[in-house]
Amino acid sequence: MNTNVAQPDVGSTELLRVPKQERSRIKFNAILDAALSLIHQKGYEQVSVREIARESGQPIASVYQYFPNKASIVRQLWERYTGALSAFLSEEFLLMIADPGAETLQRVTSSIVDHMVAYHRDNPEFLDIWRCVDSSTELRALNRQDTLDVAGAIADVVCQVDQDADPEVVFHRAIIACETANHTVQLAQELPEAMRAGVIENLKVVLVSIFDHLAE
Repeated sequence: MNTNVAQPDVGSTELLRVPKQERSRIKFNAILDAALSLIHQKGYEQVSVREIARESGQPIASVYQYFPNKASIVRQLWERYTGALSAFLSEEFLLMIADPGAETLQRVTSSIVDHMVAYHRDNPEFLDIWRCVDSSTELRALNRQDTLDVAGAIADVVCQVDQDADPEVVFHRAIIACETANHTVQLAQELPEAMRAGVIENLKVVLVSIFDHLAE
């Protein structure tokens, strides 16, 4: 893994064009996959858009049809992860609403953490993308908003389950839970294997405890 992280190039990271047809989506994803692999191998600064195009098997003009710069590619890679996580969270939240209670909270929390751990384990190159996001002012702002959105969704579910809870307190605790989970799961991937399991299991305990005694 390359740990030399440069700040992504500045400028708009909005897509220039959204792929709609199947053929276009295949090309789009090939570009993202190539960028992810190259950034993981060489580091963000050492990878050019031309190299990404060559690795993806697409002409460079095809890359610039969608992406104005490298930072916009990083943004899409980040949103690929957050989109997958949001879809998983939505399914888990439905379980909490359907069967509220302490046991369900523990089971759902464990499932979400295990999902995050598995994603990081199966996609080790994602940590390189997270570092790129964290080093860019614009992308960091997008990440912050994503955290607030997820925390808001968690707070909505918790308040449905516990109607005596203070919504503002729940939201604040949800923010803490999101940040604690994200950073701890990322750190765990770099810890010795003998330590990793214990850290993850205690993370689950901490996350559940964050929402204890909300009505007090």
